Amino acid sequence: MKADFESYFDEYVRRNNNKQESIYYAESIEHSENVKKIFNSIGENQDQVILDAGCGIGNFLVLLSKKCKHIYGFDISKESVIFCKKRIQEENIKNASVQVASLIAIPLSDKSINKIICFSVLHYLTEEETVLSLKEFKRVLKDDGSIIINFVNGNSPWGISTKLIRIVRQIIKGRKEYSSDYISYKKLIQNIENLKGRATLCHSAYFYPVYFPVKLADCIGNHFYFERFLPGFIQKFGKSITIQVQFNA
Repeated sequence: MKADFESYFDEYVRRNNNKQESIYYAESIEHSENVKKIFNSIGENQDQVILDAGCGIGNFLVLLSKKCKHIYGFDISKESVIFCKKRIQEENIKNASVQVASLIAIPLSDKSINKIICFSVLHYLTEEETVLSLKEFKRVLKDDGSIIINFVNGNSPWGISTKLIRIVRQIIKGRKEYSSDYISYKKLIQNIENLKGRATLCHSAYFYPVYFPVKLADCIGNHFYFERFLPGFIQKFGKSITIQVQFNA
């Protein structure tokens, strides 16, 4: 990773302990629709084995445990894993295993997973680490398995404006290392296709540049779902994009 995100998220979880909403996306129609599509893609099959890659404090893992035979949760943050294990114990979940692990070296055997969910993780990786993670996903995934990936799109108005602001800051204040270069939708699809995979766009939302008025964005997000009416070529420029990936056997 381009920064010490293990320590960053450890401190983030400690600072927001027992306040799960502070580690989750703000509610909006777009977000709710995204989650619905993710869960519909995962489906309900008590024989399937799921991997929550970057499980955090277990917001998805706890719910997905009811839809499968077993679910594995991996996260680079020790504090997140501790918190997630606590929730598993409190809710008496018997079919979940959680541990500290990196997505570029997944401690699972080949072709052992039916479904993978990787939500809001890849934009914290370099492009090289993203490719390594995709290779690991392909390795552990069964031939008929699939992956749900949500990421921040570098080619969105938010991503492009963020890059421009960073350039200006670097000119004024000197070079600074940032958390991610925010891989673009086009580049991620290209990397998937290079690994003989295919991707389907499931959801795209938040077509605002950085520093767009937060109250206005919240008002729009809580009252309208205009994304559903956008043509396909525009949906590729949303900030938050969810894709479903399958690899050729």
